[in-house]
Amino acid sequence: MEPQLIEALREVMQSELKKGLSPVHTKLDRLDARVGKLDERVSKLDARVGKLDERVSKLDARVGKLDERVSKLDARVGKLEGITANLDGKVGNLEVNMETVIRQLSAMQNQLDRIEHTQNDDVVAILHQVNQKTADRFERTDNQMRVLNDRLFTVETDIRKLQQS
Repeated sequence: MEPQLIEALREVMQSELKKGLSPVHTKLDRLDARVGKLDERVSKLDARVGKLDERVSKLDARVGKLDERVSKLDARVGKLEGITANLDGKVGNLEVNMETVIRQLSAMQNQLDRIEHTQNDDVVAILHQVNQKTADRFERTDNQMRVLNDRLFTVETDIRKLQQS
């Protein structure tokens, strides 16, 4: 009987153990269901994380391209700054040259004004000289004509006296 007894005891123990463990099994079943749901959610999260990883890598690629473009733009801006600095120097030189030209033109204008003013004075002085010389010549010519007229008168008088005698 002993083996049957042991077998009966085993069955009783198993049934008691099942009864005692039944709430644990229930809890384990619920826990198992919750773990299943968590696994499902984790799978969904993994899929979403995978998509996010994909999007992040695409974003990284785009950021890389943007970085390249920004680097190129920085290089172009650097060149433009160099050109601008060069132009600033040239504009400065141009301004200095323009100031010099303006000063020279102003000096030339002043000289022309003086020449024009002086030229008028010179022309007036020359006209006075011409007038004086003309007056002097006229006076000499007038004196010569008087002398000639007096001589002619003397000759005519002599001719009349000769004709009357």
